[in-house]
Amino acid sequence: MYLERYAHAFNQPKKELSAKFKKTLIKFLVFWIFPAQLRRQAKRRLKYWFGLAAEPESLWERYIADKTRKQFIEAHKNNDIFAYKIVSLGCNCFPRTVPTLWGLKPRKKQGEKGCPFDLSDNPLPNIAKYLQNDFDGYFDTLAYHPQLRSWWIAKDEIVYCHEDDCNENSRNTIISRFSERIDNLREILKQDTKPALFISYFNPLMAPDDLNEVCRLFNQIFASLQQYRQDRTFRFLIVDTSGVLNNCKGLHQDIKLLSYPWLPQPYVWHEPQCRYKKSGLKFEQDFIRNIQKIINEMMNTNTH
Repeated sequence: MYLERYAHAFNQPKKELSAKFKKTLIKFLVFWIFPAQLRRQAKRRLKYWFGLAAEPESLWERYIADKTRKQFIEAHKNNDIFAYKIVSLGCNCFPRTVPTLWGLKPRKKQGEKGCPFDLSDNPLPNIAKYLQNDFDGYFDTLAYHPQLRSWWIAKDEIVYCHEDDCNENSRNTIISRFSERIDNLREILKQDTKPALFISYFNPLMAPDDLNEVCRLFNQIFASLQQYRQDRTFRFLIVDTSGVLNNCKGLHQDIKLLSYPWLPQPYVWHEPQCRYKKSGLKFEQDFIRNIQKIINEMMNTNTH
């Protein structure tokens, strides 16, 4: 039922001859442009002019967003980002990627270890299930999906959408890679003494329609975190850019919720034409400020 989020992969429109011609023309017009970033920007702008894509961000919008992020990172360069953990609990890679881009979470090249929900699409019920049962039977229905061109856990509709180096013959690689990520999460849950912030990005397409069930699942996740972490400091944060969870009244009082019903829809955080716009930048700034506030609170709690 959650594969509706990949409708574009199953219902691809037939390319008209005029569209093929336009794309070929665009490639011809931009192939000589360097650097590559400018070439991509010109390509996206031409696609918009030819009616093939949405309007991209302007170079000025991109400049302002990049400058704002760099200023934040510079202002916090003396903070010890290895003194705490930020852990993604899905449903997509937003909780892992955005804190990394803003310098609050270490990058892979800095030694940050990946976890299973970092770079995959995970329906909410299955995040709750596998945290509760310690990933029992996780790989039972692992298979390659030819239409999605990705490996997935079929019974749970968990899609490994970022394993671009893996093809239909990479089963052992996928199992080895995600087993290691599961072990990394277990270490944080059961052994690591550093304060930990667990973040879940709520996507209505990857959750039940019943809000009461959604609240129950988030409370189940929180209970699992409590059981694993025991007396070690942690926080659980839910980010909702749909505004749906504003009507979710049964969340545990210690779960932190950031809900943005004002955010223009559809907001696709990883699409440049969304995230570099003024509204997208404002959202990310607010999100990052709240993370910084929670981290400061955890660090102060941990020192007393």
